[in-house]
Amino acid sequence: MKKAILCISVAAMFSFSASAKIWRVNNGGIPADYTSLQDALTAIPIGDTIYLEGSPNSYALPASITKKVTIIGPGYFLTQNPNTLENKTAAIVKGDVYLLANGIVWEGLAHSEGSLGIGADNIIIRKCYLESVSGDDGNSNTYKKINNATIAQCYINGALDSYFTDTLFNAIITNNIFTATGLGYIVSRLYNTTIENNTFYSTSTVYGINNCNGCAIKNNIVTALNNNVNCNITNNYTTAGVTDFIGSATGTSDGKYQLSSTSAAKTAGTNGSECGAFGGTTPYVLSGLPAIPHIYEIEAPNAASAASGLKVTLKIGTER
Repeated sequence: MKKAILCISVAAMFSFSASAKIWRVNNGGIPADYTSLQDALTAIPIGDTIYLEGSPNSYALPASITKKVTIIGPGYFLTQNPNTLENKTAAIVKGDVYLLANGIVWEGLAHSEGSLGIGADNIIIRKCYLESVSGDDGNSNTYKKINNATIAQCYINGALDSYFTDTLFNAIITNNIFTATGLGYIVSRLYNTTIENNTFYSTSTVYGINNCNGCAIKNNIVTALNNNVNCNITNNYTTAGVTDFIGSATGTSDGKYQLSSTSAAKTAGTNGSECGAFGGTTPYVLSGLPAIPHIYEIEAPNAASAASGLKVTLKIGTER
C-alpha cells in the first residue's frame, strides 16, 4: 500500500478529470446519485463508472448487464485486515447476473448468493469476492466463444468453469485464491488461457485444474493437474500442506493463505519466484481494495472554533 497523510481545514476535496463520469450509488441512507444499482445502470451512459458504496443493505443485481460500465466497490473482509477503510462496510451484491457487454469492469465487490456469468469479450473481474464464475451468456441453446476475460486478484469460494454451451478462450486467470470445499476440480474447460500464480487451497485439501486445452499453467499452488491437453505446465507447487501457509494466526480469511517464510513454494516458481496468489507481478491484495485512493483513518477534534478552524488528518492509501 502507498500511503499519504494530509492535514486540511474543514473538508477534503477530490477531483477527477476524465471524459467518462463517475456516479455514486448508496442504499444505506447516505445521499448519493442513486439508491438502486438497477436504476443507475439504466440511466447512466455507456462507459461511465459506478462507485457502489459500502452499505448495511445488500444491492440487488439485475438479471443481466448489457451496457459497458465500470462498477467499483470498496472490497471485502474489511473488518479483518489492517489499513483497509475507515468505513469497513462492504458493498454486497446478491443474485445471479450475466455480464453481456464487451469491456465491463467489475472490481472490489462482494458477490454472494449467486453466480457470475461472463457472456461477452474483454470483461475484467478484479479484486472481488465470488462464489461462482463461469463463461456463460445465459442462453443454453447457442454456443458462444468468449474471448479475453481477465479474472485477477479475487477470492473465489467456488468454481471457475466454462458453461457447456459457452467457452472461455484467451483468458487471464491470475493471482486468485480458490477455497471451495466439496469440489474436486476448481478450474476447468478453459482454452488458450494463462492460469498463473493462483492458490487452490481449503483446510487441508488442495484442489485442481482439469480438462483445459492449450493453456499456460504455471506458478500455481495446486495438487491435481488432470486431463489438460496441449498445455504448457511449469513450475507449479504440488505438495502444499498446512505448514506452507501462515494460517489462522493472521486472523483473516484471505491473509492466512500467505506463504510462511519456510515454505518451499516461496522459490518454486519461474526463475526462483514465489508460487501462489501472493507472487508474480500483480500479487493478491488483502481485502480486495480497489486501485483508487481510499481513506483508512480519520483524526479530527471534537470541537472547532472560528479562530482555529477544524484541523482534520486523513490517512489515504492506494493499492495497485
